Amino acid sequence: MVTRPSGANKRASSSGRTRLTYPTASEAGVPREASSSGPAVVPWGLRDVGVALVIIVAAVVLILGAAVAPVWAAFGEDSTVGNLASALSTVVAEVIAAVTIYRFILRPRGIDGWLLGLRPPLLDRSSGRRGFSWTWLARVVGACFLAIAILVVYVEIVTVSGAGFLEPPEEQIPSELFSHWLVIVALGAAVLVAAPVFEELFFRGFVFPALDKSLGFLPAAIGSGLLFSLAHFDIGFVVPFGGIGVLFAYLYRRTESLYTSVLCHFLFNLVSFVALVARET
Repeated sequence: MVTRPSGANKRASSSGRTRLTYPTASEAGVPREASSSGPAVVPWGLRDVGVALVIIVAAVVLILGAAVAPVWAAFGEDSTVGNLASALSTVVAEVIAAVTIYRFILRPRGIDGWLLGLRPPLLDRSSGRRGFSWTWLARVVGACFLAIAILVVYVEIVTVSGAGFLEPPEEQIPSELFSHWLVIVALGAAVLVAAPVFEELFFRGFVFPALDKSLGFLPAAIGSGLLFSLAHFDIGFVVPFGGIGVLFAYLYRRTESLYTSVLCHFLFNLVSFVALVARET
């Protein structure tokens, strides 16, 4: 149950009923250029996370059953049209889930992007100065290399230990999806745009703060990282992507900005995607 914070207000809706709304950052007196003394305590909780997960699963099932499967049946799973449907299915499912979560969980509470982490990075904690700088960018790039190192070291450990079933798949994206330039463009949109934005909004902007409020930073970072890794549907990704998820949560907590983890996620996916395209084409 989400308790009413001191800043919540009762407002009348168009139907005449009163509902609780939470102040935006500006209404709460939080200047956009300043930082609070710590991460915001969000007005959603574990129950809302559970509802959101159900919405996401339902969106994926809906898209696969109502859109992708009929396209495969009509044109063939390995056809260009079939591959295009496969490439776009994740994007469409993420958009549907995001709109539904916003409409039924976030909007009724008056929650804006500020509380979801869409605010400039915190550059100086003592003064509360926010913005973007070359130092911030360099740290994001360094974090991206660390994320790549986590994956590479994990693969080496699993290979040496002989635990092949824990290895990430060599083909993260099926090779047949690289058969046509239009499908590659759709894949690029999914991997380089949709994934960093929607996944960071959900796992770091929505799930992590809810867990953090109830459990504290480390359990919240591990829990949101585990959910993030499970969303990639392979046992070989659970440990490395779980660790990368913890890194992204730390970046978000350290800078109090989702732009940090989104950019790091984008760079990580960019390196992987360019390598895949170069190998497959």
